[in-house]
Amino acid sequence: VFFGSTCGMDPQGGHGSLLVTNYQMVFCYGGRRGVCVPHLTVVKVAKRDRATDKNSSDWDVGGERGSGANPLTHKMGMVNMERRDTTPMTIIIFAASTLIDVSNDEFYPNPTRQCSKLFEVLMSYTFPRSLTKVFAFSYKQSFPPDQDGWRAYLADDEFGRQGVDTSSSWRVSHVNHEYTACDSYPRKVAVPTGIRDWEIKKALEFRANGRFPVLVWKSANSEAAICRSGQPLPGLFRMRNKEDERLVALVKAANPSPAPLYIIDARPHTNAQANTVFRAAGYERGSYEGCEIVFLGIENIHAVRKSYTRLREICTAPQDDDERWLQNVSETYWLQHLSKLLQGSRRIAEHVVIERASILIHCSDGWDRTPQISALCQLMIDPYYRSLRGFALLVEKEWCSFGHKFSLRYAHGGSSDRQEASPVLGQWADCVWQMMRQFPTAFEVNDTLLLELVEMAQVCKFGSFLFNSESERRKAGVHKRTVSFWSHVWSNEHLYRNTHYQLYNGLIFPETSIRRLYLWEALFFRDCTSLPSPKDHCPSFALDKALKDKESALKESQKEAAALREELAAAKSQHSEALNQLSTE
Repeated sequence: VFFGSTCGMDPQGGHGSLLVTNYQMVFCYGGRRGVCVPHLTVVKVAKRDRATDKNSSDWDVGGERGSGANPLTHKMGMVNMERRDTTPMTIIIFAASTLIDVSNDEFYPNPTRQCSKLFEVLMSYTFPRSLTKVFAFSYKQSFPPDQDGWRAYLADDEFGRQGVDTSSSWRVSHVNHEYTACDSYPRKVAVPTGIRDWEIKKALEFRANGRFPVLVWKSANSEAAICRSGQPLPGLFRMRNKEDERLVALVKAANPSPAPLYIIDARPHTNAQANTVFRAAGYERGSYEGCEIVFLGIENIHAVRKSYTRLREICTAPQDDDERWLQNVSETYWLQHLSKLLQGSRRIAEHVVIERASILIHCSDGWDRTPQISALCQLMIDPYYRSLRGFALLVEKEWCSFGHKFSLRYAHGGSSDRQEASPVLGQWADCVWQMMRQFPTAFEVNDTLLLELVEMAQVCKFGSFLFNSESERRKAGVHKRTVSFWSHVWSNEHLYRNTHYQLYNGLIFPETSIRRLYLWEALFFRDCTSLPSPKDHCPSFALDKALKDKESALKESQKEAAALREELAAAKSQHSEALNQLSTE
């Protein structure tokens, strides 16, 4: 088997062996570490064989097998693949290749049949008939109760931590208990006390996808709150909904601060205006009293996908183009998109902290840009979310519970139009990494966790990031039939904990200028072989020496501690003997 790729290994490939499991392909060659390609990172698979494509120039010259051609170099079939990050790969079957199906104990000596069989297997794993056929439903591992990742976010506990249960201005509503009000919302939501459930059902008719305004964060020291929703639906004729206006007014009234209720629209103003025509939607206008609308100008998923794809292409390209490198990166607009997200999130945090104002965030549907800026501003404001457990809670709450469409955005199993795919979660993780870089001791999590989070959202190894909503995951029995990503994290905390972490209860306001942002090498160069990591050539002897010195010092301390324990035991023995003598006298 020959494996060729412009990314992930030597661009020229090599002769070796290919192992295909129900989770990934592993190619081993030249005694090197295996190249692993999870099936669900592949978006396209095609096959060609010599028997049906004889005239192609891709086949080597030498006639058919048996006419004197070398069986070790005589190509008989190809399986071409394209990964989600646009990385092309090719598996070439030679005349001397063999294929064994271990599951059925079958041997395939014919190269043409080998090519067909390999193609069938890859298609079945790459494009499963349903999401219940992905690897997450086959992966089994048990964890102790304190490492149960499905308990990372418990709505009642989070409401209690924020003081919702003791507040006179907010209450927990069960209007969505059976997901009948909004199928992309969780079952329990916090709403203003003055709004009744029947009014909520009227108000949600005026919001995109029924995503009515709900509380996601409340200050424990004030009544400042952060809420999220979908865009309103006034349309071209500027329709109104009195229940929606009343709900927004009660969100404003729940906070005694004189500051206005800031309605943060993540979209550019022109996009919001265009939605009034093309989607019968729009934004809040003058009928919402005491509110101030702010447009953040953050681009949509299509711009993000285009930017990410272009950046991955230039980072993994085998040819060197150092003279235009900075210009090429700038032209992808990736750092510009990050800057917009961080600017908007910081602006929200400043409104909440300085003015003690309440916030209502939405974009178009409320499940892409909305969780991005909502989660970022909460990281800036609330130090609990910067801890390992708090970070897990934040991701589960903002991304999983409130209905980010993982399957749609990551095209799990080819389940959607690729035009709807976009690395929204990866973009958010990059923003978090930028904050971690500026505040290296403020986060208990490290960048390894961020990279793992981005990858696991794509490959479907765990059930946490399957389907498009909490209701879909419950319907499929994900909580009972799969393993949570956070169980894996908590059982390996030493891998994902920042060793330099120091608890800091204050606020963090990151610099948002593009000049202060950096390319996240661990993400964009993770498969690049044309630019080896410096650590491969320049091992850090100073760090190694410091580590050895600390290890030797630790051993000396352990010896001293052991000697002190022996002296203490001897002293106790002498003391007891003296007491016995005194008692006999």
